[in-house]
Amino acid sequence: MYCIITHGDLDGLTAAAILLDVLEKKGYKTVILIAQPFTLNSALSKVDSFRSVSKLYIIDVSIDPAIWEKTKNILAKLRLRADILWIDHHRATLQKIEELAKLGISLIYSIDGSAASIMKYAYLEYTSDPDFFSKLALMGEVGDKVKEVKDDEMAKIVEIVGSSLSANSEDDDFKIKMIHLWVREKKIYNEEIEERAKKAKEKLYSLIKEAKTRVIFEGDRLVMIDFRGVPARGYIGKIASDYANKNNKITIIIFNSGPNEVVATCRVPQSLEFNALNKLLEIARKLGGSGGGHPRACSIRVPVSFTESLKNELLALDKT
Repeated sequence: MYCIITHGDLDGLTAAAILLDVLEKKGYKTVILIAQPFTLNSALSKVDSFRSVSKLYIIDVSIDPAIWEKTKNILAKLRLRADILWIDHHRATLQKIEELAKLGISLIYSIDGSAASIMKYAYLEYTSDPDFFSKLALMGEVGDKVKEVKDDEMAKIVEIVGSSLSANSEDDDFKIKMIHLWVREKKIYNEEIEERAKKAKEKLYSLIKEAKTRVIFEGDRLVMIDFRGVPARGYIGKIASDYANKNNKITIIIFNSGPNEVVATCRVPQSLEFNALNKLLEIARKLGGSGGGHPRACSIRVPVSFTESLKNELLALDKT
């Protein structure tokens, strides 16, 4: 049996679909799991319970330095009975390339594109329908903002499918169903996806309005919004992007992730030069947390006891 662990965003899902099609075309039974960097260990432990796994693919899931030692131990155990291929474009993963090599784990990496870009170049010609999966790859690239789409129809498709994922961001079963829809029916979206997208769009508009009332700081370059206590999981990044682009300021939204952690999500408008990833990771390390993402779109999480320290560190970025 083969297993794919992939990130649950549009990039990760489309990339996984390309690989799944190739594997199923060859007759391999394949199980799909969804993970984020901080939940990777849980997914790996589940794979470890599958006694018949002979190959594992990890797609678009960045290494989380805060849990790396445990991740490494689980990978070492899995590697004794399965080949492992890591396909990624996040710098945190590249920084562990030597340790991955020592574990016998292969890495396919690109710093320029997204996971869907990598899968397109490596596997597209082996799919059952290259034209269809080329569209999927473009969706993933647009979703990860490494490509812009000028075609109105494709822009509409990306909006519908991307929005449907926000409706319930923790519904991994829906994400896996979406991958199977693409691979087995060759359909980009169906009525369920459209309905979820419609509900998500309505909720997003409502949350964007609420964000304006929750601004706790606005400086020359930076805006901070406090969304603690607001049920907005799956929408935070979109709200931050909307506010950043409309106001031309670095936008940070803080919110709770369970009772023990507070998260800060940051978006940087295209007009500003600011490496948010480096700045926020420095803060996370100082406060015993972790994080990841890209220079213009990233998140960090720290223990809830450091909430005020986190806010103060982030506010200081307005003067940098």
